[in-house]
Amino acid sequence: MSSLSALSDQIIGWFAGIGLVGLGLMSFTEAFIQPIPPDALVIPMILEKSESIDLIAIFLVVTLSSVLGSLVAWWMGDKWGQPLLERFASERAVNKFNKLVENYGTFGIFIAAFSPIPYKVLGWCAGMGDMNKQTFVLI
Repeated sequence: MSSLSALSDQIIGWFAGIGLVGLGLMSFTEAFIQPIPPDALVIPMILEKSESIDLIAIFLVVTLSSVLGSLVAWWMGDKWGQPLLERFASERAVNKFNKLVENYGTFGIFIAAFSPIPYKVLGWCAGMGDMNKQTFVLI
């Protein structure tokens, strides 16, 4: 087993150990920084629960914590995105990104949300592109 896989298993185990709170924390942090999707906990939790109230609680926790985490991603992109992009990317790449945001903005983020691109990247880009927060949350 690779050390990355072992670390991933350890992180999932830690989140799983604190139940619904862990699921919320995992969903929240996955939306802006950590790479492990909450599905790793959602599926086992759903299979373990038999009462509908538990399923509703799982759904609400994942949804609300993911939305809050996405807002953190948006804020990170708004605060640090453009300076980091300008520091680490070529001027041509920065201009291309800004042109894409200008041309496709909200529609581009909406389409990308259904792509395999990690959602946290979309949050960062939405913040960097000054996308309206309310519109971003609705997407």
